[in-house]
Amino acid sequence: VKKCDGVFINAVPLGIAYAGLRNIYFYPFSIDVKLVKFKIYRTSINSLVHVSSPSPQKDWERSEAIMKRTGLKHHVFPPRDDRVLQKRVDVNNMMNSFRKSIGVREREYLPFGYFSHEETVRQYNAHDGFVHIARDIKDAGRLDGKYTASFIEAGITGAILFWHDTYGTKNTLKTVFELPLDPKKAAKKILEIRDTIDVYEHSKKTRQEMLDSFNPQNSVRIRAEKIIDLL
Repeated sequence: VKKCDGVFINAVPLGIAYAGLRNIYFYPFSIDVKLVKFKIYRTSINSLVHVSSPSPQKDWERSEAIMKRTGLKHHVFPPRDDRVLQKRVDVNNMMNSFRKSIGVREREYLPFGYFSHEETVRQYNAHDGFVHIARDIKDAGRLDGKYTASFIEAGITGAILFWHDTYGTKNTLKTVFELPLDPKKAAKKILEIRDTIDVYEHSKKTRQEMLDSFNPQNSVRIRAEKIIDLL
C-alpha cells in the first residue's frame, strides 16, 4: 500500500485500518441501483426491519430490541432461528425430489442460511423503516461499515432510515435519523420521529439521496478525478 501513489478505499472499516497513510483516498462505495426494485413511497411508519448477516459485528440483537420496544411490527432478516432455515432447506429438497420423480431438471438452491437478493429487496419494500446498529467490538478485522449495502438499498426503496454512529464517523446523509445506543431511548426517538415528520416527503428525499450518493457513476467519477490529479 505504501508503494502506491494512491489507494482508493471506502471509509470504515478500511478507513480505520489504514488511517494516517497519506496516499489513501476515500470514496463512497456504490451499489447496482438497478437491482433494487422500487414500489411505493412510504406514507406512515408502521413496521420496521433490520437486515444483516449473522456475524459478530452486526448488532442485530440491539436492533431487534429497539424495534421491539417501539411496539411496531418488526422483523430481523434473514431469520436467526435455525429451525426456520432448516425447514426452508427441507422444502427445497422435497421440491427437487418431486422434480426428479417426474423427470424435470432439479433446481439449484442457495446454501443453508442464504437468501436471494430479490427476497432481501422484498423485505425492504415490505417495511416502512430500517434500523441499523453496528457493534463496537474493538477488532479491526470485524468492523461494520459506516453505511451498509443493506442500509443503502433499503433507502433506495424509500424506507425511512434509523442509524447509530458507532464509530464516530459522523452522519454525512441528510435524510438519515441518528439513534441513541440505549434501546429504550432509541425506540422513543423512532416513535417521536414517526409522529412529527412528513413521511411521504421524507421517503422521497431518502430514495433520491441514496441514488445520488451511492450510484456507480458517482463512485467512478470521484476516483477518476483523483487519478487525473495524480497524473
